[in-house]
Amino acid sequence: MDRDQLQREVAETVRSAEIRAVARALREGARPALGQTVDYTIEPQPVTPSKRHRPYRVAVEQWHLDEAELMLRGSGK
Repeated sequence: MDRDQLQREVAETVRSAEIRAVARALREGARPALGQTVDYTIEPQPVTPSKRHRPYRVAVEQWHLDEAELMLRGSGK
């Protein structure tokens, strides 16, 4: 795997984790406001040994809300 491919995969993993965190908040009935922070974790790959998940925090942007709503509509909430 080359460096560019690795960077793309890491960026997509982070992006997906952020969207899932916003979707989880929406599912729980607490629509986050723009700029509000939401905590999330990145699930390790099954082949990657990891002892614990490190928590991260992201400030919600409009694209997070848009993508989370699309995700929830696709899953039927």
